[in-house]
Amino acid sequence: MRTKMLENYLNIQFMKQALTNKKGLVHLFSQMADAEGGNSGELHLFDKIEDYIQDPTIKKIVKAHKADEEKHEQMFLDYIEMLGEKPIPLTDDIRLLKVLDSELNILNNEIKTDQDVINIMALLLVIEERAILEFQNLLQVFDKDWAIKSMLEEAIKDEEKHLKFCNKIISHYTTDEVEVNKQIEEYRRLEDLSYRKLSLNHMNYCLNENFIEGSFKQNFWRFLGNIAKSGIQNEKGHESWEPIGA
Repeated sequence: MRTKMLENYLNIQFMKQALTNKKGLVHLFSQMADAEGGNSGELHLFDKIEDYIQDPTIKKIVKAHKADEEKHEQMFLDYIEMLGEKPIPLTDDIRLLKVLDSELNILNNEIKTDQDVINIMALLLVIEERAILEFQNLLQVFDKDWAIKSMLEEAIKDEEKHLKFCNKIISHYTTDEVEVNKQIEEYRRLEDLSYRKLSLNHMNYCLNENFIEGSFKQNFWRFLGNIAKSGIQNEKGHESWEPIGA
């Protein structure tokens, strides 16, 4: 627990230093829009399950959930436009869903069974949980920026509702709650690993782009990045993973 609290604290401190200029903000909101959108984000998951689902109530839930994610994507894109910029292209190593699927390997699978739907919704569930935590962290980073705080507060409210959507759909399709809870816990473990990989890649990207000024600060974060890299590589089965270089 203490380790997670420290990681969370350091994550907030890094963002406070890396998001002080327009370039950093455009990168952040490009990432956030991409995480919601259909190219490599949550909308892609809805596209996979919509044709399979037949129950009218479940279809209605999926439609409402999808509409919220489309709203979030556009909200973040509008903010980038307000800054007078365009979204930046992203590589797969700084996209959460792509990094996470390297552990789960389910995004390219066809939806043929109820279990396939459960897999997608369990994945969505852990992504929504992470989104709430990240948006809450960003509220601390942008505590004096009314425009950004307003967007984040709206997104958090929606994501909390989405957790209920995910659980409702999972409950509709599962006949074994014990087994599906085990699956969700395993997805949480893999999401946590993927998030640490993504965070390190993100940090190195920001350092490479000089979002953080000053050699002392840059070297400090590179030092912590090397510690994080060692921790990930020492986990069983992940010794060969390499982050973006910094």
